Amino acid sequence: MDRTQVRPEPEDCSDEARRNMFEVLKLNEGMRLEAIVDINQPGEPTEEGTYRDGPLVSLVVQRDWSPPELPGGTILYGRLWTGPGMQTRNGWEAVLGRYTEALLPDGRKLPVCIVLGGPEGRSRKLPGSTPGAVRLPRELPAAAVRRWP
Repeated sequence: MDRTQVRPEPEDCSDEARRNMFEVLKLNEGMRLEAIVDINQPGEPTEEGTYRDGPLVSLVVQRDWSPPELPGGTILYGRLWTGPGMQTRNGWEAVLGRYTEALLPDGRKLPVCIVLGGPEGRSRKLPGSTPGAVRLPRELPAAAVRRWP
């Protein structure tokens, strides 16, 4: 039986998620965030990790240029798709990551619409990736979007 998850289609984000991101948190569409891809995987942010299809728990990292509205320490809950057929704009094989919930350091849980890898929602697979075991940097950009890419 094939356990590869079917990649989701592009679609509008929920009204509640858009309101939370752009009115409550005051994020700008495409605003760059940085996230540790999987908080359950050991290693340093500068290292690579190995990832599989399925649930994803990431950690927002605070940088000098990071928006204070989504502070470092925010936990992002989502899903990662690593299957074949996804590419970056440059034609590289890629993964798709979507975050649907944020747990802020103050304890608020909010529905969100944030993608891994910047506004296009894709992150390039690194050399050494195999089906079911994709290599990525441990820290990647993420971005708030109005529509899932």
